[in-house]
Amino acid sequence: MNEPLRVPLIGKYEGEFLLFDPDVPDWITRLRWYGCRGQRSKTLYGRTYLEGGKVAVSAHYFIIGVPPAGLVTDHKNMNGLDNRRENLHHVTQQENNILATPFRSHPVRRKPKKRGGVRTTIKYLADGSPRTYFYDSETGERLLESEALKRFGKDLPERTKAGLQNSK
Repeated sequence: MNEPLRVPLIGKYEGEFLLFDPDVPDWITRLRWYGCRGQRSKTLYGRTYLEGGKVAVSAHYFIIGVPPAGLVTDHKNMNGLDNRRENLHHVTQQENNILATPFRSHPVRRKPKKRGGVRTTIKYLADGSPRTYFYDSETGERLLESEALKRFGKDLPERTKAGLQNSK
């Protein structure tokens, strides 16, 4: 597997890096990238300024485009600096709010269960369908489905595996 491209941030967050797929166009990596915090979160995102500083554009828009009306961009592993295609998808604002609150109680979220190194959470989306999410118990990082199965597959109970299949 190819290593992601690491593009340094400048300014206040110098020392931090944006991650991109190796096949990203070269002109994207040559832009001047700054760090910025989300409007209502502490998540750090990459941002560049175009048209003489008049237009601010987030890094993820260059990769998967501006989301359609009613949707927002979600970073699956909750790392706003990770802009690889596999880590980005469009979701509704409600789904994004649910996904962004793994450690806070939420009215549509069941209590998480620890399962030896991985924590599973079943969340119900706007349409009422269940989704199973996995978090590393030590770091709190949200794991992609394939990563959770690869790392903890044989240790996950059948009920959780079935929930994963239903969440696709």
